[in-house]
Amino acid sequence: MQKSDLNLFFARIRNIHTFVILILVIILMTSVFYTYTFGALTKLQLESSYLLIILIALANLSAVLYSAVIIQRNQKKLDFQATLDKKTTSYRKAYLRQMIIISFFILIDTITFLLTGNKVLFLMAFAVLIFLFSLNPSKEKFIKHTPLSEAEKKLFD
Repeated sequence: MQKSDLNLFFARIRNIHTFVILILVIILMTSVFYTYTFGALTKLQLESSYLLIILIALANLSAVLYSAVIIQRNQKKLDFQATLDKKTTSYRKAYLRQMIIISFFILIDTITFLLTGNKVLFLMAFAVLIFLFSLNPSKEKFIKHTPLSEAEKKLFD
């Protein structure tokens, strides 16, 4: 793998990251617009239910904590002698799993916000979206979490 291939790899994965964030922002803003224009989708009496908010908050917290360690655990399993292609593929798979988990919980927050109209659920979805935004893949994170040889590290300079 050459230096230009690595640059292309990180450019593509950053593009996927940006695309997913834009889609989630559009979904969140559309749900806010819909809720404040037409009201909640149903007249469920869940707005005052603190149990729903606590359960969703715990689910969000567990997803954030789990996704924070996915890449670290996945990359530590790699053999030092593995090829750079295998290492980048492993990083991409772990990153996509991380993004899918976080995106799923943002969508769950948005759906429950649409159903109840509870602003706390929107704020949770927005906070998790900010966390997803901070997960932007970079060469520095790849180098930090992946066992690389000196020759492989020189490709990143």
